[in-house]
Formats: sequence, structure tokens, C-alpha cells
Amino acid sequence: MFDIALVNKFRRELMGFAIIWVMIFHCLSDHIKALGIPVLSFLSKQGDLGVELFLFLSGIGLLYSMSKNEAVLPFYRRRINRVIIPWLIISCPYWILKSIIVDHDGAMVFLENWSGVSLWTKGVTTVWYISLIVVLYFLYPFIYRLQKKNSLFIALIMGCLFAVNIVMLTTVPDFYASRERAFTRMLIFFLGSLTGEVLKKKSWDSKKHGIFMAYSGAMLVMYIIGILSAEYGFDWFSKPVAKLLIRFGGQGAAILVIVLLCLLFEKVKMAGVKKGLSFLGGITLEIYLIHVFITNIITKTGFIENKGYPIKFAVMTAVMIMSVIIAWIFSKIYNSIVDRLENKKSAA
Repeated sequence: MFDIALVNKFRRELMGFAIIWVMIFHCLSDHIKALGIPVLSFLSKQGDLGVELFLFLSGIGLLYSMSKNEAVLPFYRRRINRVIIPWLIISCPYWILKSIIVDHDGAMVFLENWSGVSLWTKGVTTVWYISLIVVLYFLYPFIYRLQKKNSLFIALIMGCLFAVNIVMLTTVPDFYASRERAFTRMLIFFLGSLTGEVLKKKSWDSKKHGIFMAYSGAMLVMYIIGILSAEYGFDWFSKPVAKLLIRFGGQGAAILVIVLLCLLFEKVKMAGVKKGLSFLGGITLEIYLIHVFITNIITKTGFIENKGYPIKFAVMTAVMIMSVIIAWIFSKIYNSIVDRLENKKSAA
């Protein structure tokens, strides 16, 4: 039986792996495809599964956070200090450049994009993950209270989310198409919260293991069916339905990746690799935002459009490295300021 406690043990390492996978997906997947190596091309193209890893692990982390202190205001204060403010600081220059200087959209559009509201109002997906996670953070104290009363409430919410996604796909397909990546990913966040409860209570038993693996297995089968239908010529479903299967099934694929990585980290020493992944796992928000913005700027300016393959690969690899360096510098400065302010407040 898989030891679910390994997920918590290696949570930062898993976050570090996820951000590397996401960066490869955004920066290098097209260039890796040009190499003509099917396995590498497939793995890089599935890099957006890193988002599933983020959301699953975030669900676990929030459960632990709320169980330590169930007061709502301190929970929000921590999220504001550690997520909202860094997001707004890092995002501001990009949206000034795009919305005001380049597109001349005006202040209201700038505010809509900067605040992340534009994902829900206009389907702007530039940093859709942040728009989603902020909503989930805001709702989580209420989710936690429901889960504390009875975990079946969370299972019911997950069932409703399945249904809502299907209804939106069939009734408002245009609205849904630009927002499905957020709506479908909510499911694995709730699964993470349920897993966090099991970890906190140390109540992992054969029954829960069986339910967890059965659900993950069913989602993995759904994922494989969706991939075969969408990308390998098995025309079993229309493209929108196949994509929905991939999104839902991504839960199972992500759990499989997490299990395999946990077993690898537990069985193989790899001290340097784990230390590096843990370091990256501590600055995933900053890396995510910075690499997305830089990649968008390079893409929209056509900077490497007519360059040869080696130059494209080198530039986008440099983007990944530069994003990590900038993220680390920002986090060091920002966290030192926040820690100083918090120490002054506690000493007063």
C-alpha cells in the first residue's frame, strides 16, 4: 500500500518538479517536438499537468493551515501577504505595458487584467491559474468548515463540479471554451483537501487507499481515452469532449506522477536534486508569473520567430533560468520586508 504521508514529506520537491514541468511546457514544448523524439515530445506537451500537481498540493497545504488556526482573518492575511501582494507587484509592469502602452485599452481594462477578474469576465487566460487559486483561497475557510462537518460534502461538491462542467460545455460552449481550464481544475484542489484531512488525522487505511486509487485509476483511464481521441486519431469523441476528458482525467495522471516521484524520492538518495527541487518549490508563484510574462513578451514581439532552432531553444532555456533568478531575488527582498514588518508588529 502506498504511504500517503510521502506526499507531505516531499511536498516542496513535488512543487519544484511541477514548476519545471510547467516552464518546459510553456517555453520548450514546441521546440522539443521539432527534435522528432515522440516520448520527449509527449512528456513536454503534458507539462500543463504541473498545474494539477500545484492544485492538489495546495489543497493539502490549505487544510493543514486551517487546521492549525481556524480563524478566517489570519488565514486571509497570510494569503494576502504571501500570494496576493507578490502577484500584484510582479504583474503590474506587464499589464501596464500590455494594456496601457501597447494595446491602449485604458485604466479599466488594466485593472480588470491586473486583478485577474478578466479571466471570469472576458476569458483572458494569461495567468489564469492565479485567478483561479485566489478564488479558491477566498472560498477555502468555508470549504474547510463544510469538510470538517462531513467529508461527504466535498465529494458532493466534486460531483456537482463534474455536472456543471458538462452542462456549460453543452449549453454555453463559447463562454466555457476560454474558461474550462479553470473550472475543470477545481476538482483536484478538492481532492487535495480531502487528502490533507487524511494526512492530518493519520487515518489512511486500506478502505481509503482503495477509494483513492479507484478514483485516480478511473480518472487516468479517462485521461488516456481523451488523449487517444484528441491527439492520436481515435475519433471516439468530438474535440471539446475529448478535451474535457483530458482535463477531468488529468487528476489521475497527476496522482500517478506524484506517486512515482514520491517513490523515487524515497528510494533514491538524490540529495542535490531534491535540494534543488525544494528550493524551486519555495518560489513557484514568482517563477510562474515571471516566466509567463517574459514568454508572452518574446512571443508577441516575434523576437525569435525567424531564428533557427538552436537559437530558439537557447533563448527559451535562458528565459527559464532568468525567471528562476529574478524570482529568487524578488522573493528574498519581499520576504525580508514582510518578515521585518511582522517582527515590528509583534514587538509593538
